[in-house]
Amino acid sequence: MRKIIFAVTLLLGTLFGQSQINIVRYNDKFSYLKNDTIPKKNFEKIKYIHLYKNVNISFGGEIREQFQYYNNQNFGDVPPSFKQACTVQLWHRAMAHTNIELGSKLRMFAQLGSTLRFLNPYPAVPEIDENQLSLHQAFIDYQFKKKWMARLGRQEISYGNHRLITFREGPNTRLTFNAAVIEYHSGKRKVDVFAMSQVISKTGVLDDQSFKDIIIGAYASERIVPHKLLLN
Repeated sequence: MRKIIFAVTLLLGTLFGQSQINIVRYNDKFSYLKNDTIPKKNFEKIKYIHLYKNVNISFGGEIREQFQYYNNQNFGDVPPSFKQACTVQLWHRAMAHTNIELGSKLRMFAQLGSTLRFLNPYPAVPEIDENQLSLHQAFIDYQFKKKWMARLGRQEISYGNHRLITFREGPNTRLTFNAAVIEYHSGKRKVDVFAMSQVISKTGVLDDQSFKDIIIGAYASERIVPHKLLLN
């Protein structure tokens, strides 16, 4: 299979530095704007808005456009509905999110997603090509100790080499989970205990479903390389 991909990614946060933007958007770091005495510029004005006392809100989003051309897709191993005449397609992805901080310990995060496919009425894998509108993420997390945090709700999760549990960035529609996670993060050690069920992406509007099976487990990692030797 030969695939020629032209991808253009536009992040609304580009004007204030890629270092603050994470591929998992609820990990974005814009708290430095809270006490910044320099007037906010451009999109910084929507990244840390003070509402009331210790209540702050931020907004963000992203757009990805991807054009694909196929020749002998998947070495010819395609479903019967796939038409060899459909050798091109245009993927469109738009996502918008909001982050609400209620004090220093409680946070609410929500993200809408819309993925569309054009020029190809017979996709090989329609469930990951198109989802007109989805509640991609909606969760609450609470930091009940300095190194402990609990998160409950629909959320993106990734562990290890991204083969079993991941947000699946390659396809047009990212993967998300209905999950409860307890995290312990110290300087060198990370331990997560979780119970999760994969969200099944549907092509319509707000029609995603939760997978019946549940994964229960733990993931732990420890950094053995000194922090000074890590690349920034």
